[in-house]
Amino acid sequence: MFMRKRRRMGAVLYVCCTAVVLCLLWVAPGMLRARAGEEGVQALEQALRRAAVQCYALEGRYPASLDELLQKSGISPDEALYAVYYMPSGSNLMPDVAVLRR
Repeated sequence: MFMRKRRRMGAVLYVCCTAVVLCLLWVAPGMLRARAGEEGVQALEQALRRAAVQCYALEGRYPASLDELLQKSGISPDEALYAVYYMPSGSNLMPDVAVLRR
């Protein structure tokens, strides 16, 4: 009788562990994809800011538009994934740069 209870407990434990592993395998890819998207936004925003500062260092002014910045820096963001906002404040003031995931 004790062996039956022990086998039953082992089966229940096996089923519970299997369910937990399956749940983790189902949830993990979505979590990784979300984190990769956040890192992509941060990396693109940082690259655009660096390119604007480099342009200021070389030319003495910040780019007047996003198109000018992209052309001079060679950065080409994926427009299907990211929305880029570039708000110049003047030729000698750092522009506001924001990147959002679509």
